[in-house]
Amino acid sequence: GEFRAVFVAAFRIARVPITNAQYDLFVRATNHPPPDHWEEGRPPKELNSHPVVYVSWHDAVAYCDWLSQITGKKVALPTEEQWEKAARGDQDRRAYPWGDVFEKMRCNTWELGIRGTTPVGIFPTGASPYGVPDMSGNVWEWTQTRRDDGNYWLRGGSWSNLADLARVSSRVGYVPGNSFDVLGFRVAAPSGSGN
Repeated sequence: GEFRAVFVAAFRIARVPITNAQYDLFVRATNHPPPDHWEEGRPPKELNSHPVVYVSWHDAVAYCDWLSQITGKKVALPTEEQWEKAARGDQDRRAYPWGDVFEKMRCNTWELGIRGTTPVGIFPTGASPYGVPDMSGNVWEWTQTRRDDGNYWLRGGSWSNLADLARVSSRVGYVPGNSFDVLGFRVAAPSGSGN
């Protein structure tokens, strides 16, 4: 999968979370252990365009390191600050990427009723001011920002959470070694590192 990025101040962030298809390339190139729900080490075909889940913080960092290596450009998890700026823009303190009022058709949260991940990028009306979709709902996203207790901050809420947790200000700390069916990530890169 191509690395689609949007420009945000001094960094770029992937438009959508890393998909199963993209993560599969990494698993096959590096023999990294695949996510638990994959069948015989491969993602279920119907989930290729869905965000990869059951990835720990360590898995996400390993993917970033691999992508940095093969592209020759520094790729990392976004910091909390980068994530939030990409999610809300820098003009106001909006509650959701699209504005202050929750609307269930703009993202994949519990209110939508799908009860699982959805293909990345299918909610264009839920995009942030920078044109970044999937910042609310679908999967919680790992950041590189660490809490005092050694856990890392997750942002964005997921398909199994109510709207309140999909607010751009919402955050949850999680154990870096654990993975879960609501947990994925997207990647970011400092600007000036080429395309």
